[in-house]
Amino acid sequence: MRVNRPAVKQMNTEKRNQVAVIPLTDDLQKFREYILTNIADLSQSLRRTGRPADWLLLAKFTMSRLILFNKEGELK
Repeated sequence: MRVNRPAVKQMNTEKRNQVAVIPLTDDLQKFREYILTNIADLSQSLRRTGRPADWLLLAKFTMSRLILFNKEGELK
């Protein structure tokens, strides 16, 4: 029943010992600008049309912006 225990322990150890790769600053800047541009465009579109699809996209981009903002704080 516990035949795979050593393999699982080894996999968990290897997973913990992996080095986390941090994205390059330029990549984060480009992604941030992309998000902010889309947020501005969708906000304008909502003022004009008010389509539900725009609300959904705006919510997703806003959530992405919040996640990115929190990551930026962790990197400093």
